[in-house]
Amino acid sequence: MQEFVRDIGRWTHRIAALLLGMLAGTGVAIESASAVDGEQNDARAFVTYGCHQCHGYMGQGGLLSGPRIVPSELSFEAFADIVRHPYGVMPAYAPDVLD
Repeated sequence: MQEFVRDIGRWTHRIAALLLGMLAGTGVAIESASAVDGEQNDARAFVTYGCHQCHGYMGQGGLLSGPRIVPSELSFEAFADIVRHPYGVMPAYAPDVLD
């Protein structure tokens, strides 16, 4: 059972990394090891900064939590502006969070 839970956690992080990569404008195609590293860092940041607590591990949002953020029709610049200058209960994040 523990192995099953661990495997779900691994897949959840991989899915979150992929979704964050798409959200950040990197696209689905992964062309190099540096792109994979970047997506893994994005997924770590998504969890480290607690984004998943309101938006879900896959960016799907929830009934009583933050809105769905994936898929998004926002440009990266518009998304970054919301992250840096949010409304409601979402905390503001420094510009380097999205670098």
